[in-house]
Amino acid sequence: MFVADRISVGATVGFSYSASEYDVGGSDDVGTAPDGHAYAISAVPRVGYAIALSEPLTLWPRAGMGYAGARAERGGRYEMNAWIGIVDVGLVYRPTRHVFLHVAPELGLRMARQKGESGVFQENNALNFGFTGGLGILLNS
Repeated sequence: MFVADRISVGATVGFSYSASEYDVGGSDDVGTAPDGHAYAISAVPRVGYAIALSEPLTLWPRAGMGYAGARAERGGRYEMNAWIGIVDVGLVYRPTRHVFLHVAPELGLRMARQKGESGVFQENNALNFGFTGGLGILLNS
């Protein structure tokens, strides 16, 4: 959402949940492993600044910082908490008044702390580079 001339504020929010049951063994010896379930949440607010290059093209750099967490149980408990920083420099092409295409190289930093069944914490930090893109519809233009 653009809150002022060329300044955008938005967020990526996610939630997932999964549950599973496992069968193990052969046709004569069927057993089960412990059932499991897991969930993950994330929220990364970000701000951006749109720079018009020409009528259909706009440069749209954005930056954000947020949190991700996950919990899983299957015979034991696992948890992960992470701070996430993301920077992208997007190029937006607007072929019509209500449709736009967005592509961007993206740099992400994740500083995570994991804890397994033993209760021991492990640091797991990562720097990622990738590309993101999408198709959008403008409702207020």
